[in-house]
Amino acid sequence: MTADDRWFADVCRHLGRPAPSLEKLSQDAKATVTAAVISKPRLLVVTVDVSARGGPKVDQGRSRAFELADRSAFAIRNLRREISGFFQRQRIDRVYLRAKSADGQFIGHPWNYKIETVLQLEPGLELTFVDTNSIGAWVLRTEPELPDSPFSLGAACDAKQRQAIQAAVFVAQNPDHTRAFSDGSKCDG
Repeated sequence: MTADDRWFADVCRHLGRPAPSLEKLSQDAKATVTAAVISKPRLLVVTVDVSARGGPKVDQGRSRAFELADRSAFAIRNLRREISGFFQRQRIDRVYLRAKSADGQFIGHPWNYKIETVLQLEPGLELTFVDTNSIGAWVLRTEPELPDSPFSLGAACDAKQRQAIQAAVFVAQNPDHTRAFSDGSKCDG
């Protein structure tokens, strides 16, 4: 649940109108989680429906791979346009980016930084870094049920897509694991 949800509920109560249940808003928000992994030259975005019967399922319509053709300004503008259009059409306003450390220090190639910058500058998108070490330890410890990838991009990208799925399921199942998130706050959906 976001601060906007809490504010809207407070305004409704103040005006004497029925306020939406904060618990219901929280449950609805946690029904789907969008996570991403950057792997030069691609950004892999995966949305997982964690409330689906039979375990988590990848929402293929809200999952996609984006590719940065080269490091030119033209290619970066095209990538930004693609990402922006996709997030707006799919109504994605929060993405959890799997990163090497929870404080947001992304270790990688200069192309990775450019892709991360495009995400950071997307209006209305809340980007939260999730520590890859926390996710890896959680996967080894709990062996969670993970859905299959929605599309195949080749062996190397399929592994990265699997990491994005792991990140989404981790966020959904561990919202109180504050040390794993970049801002140290609880993830509220």
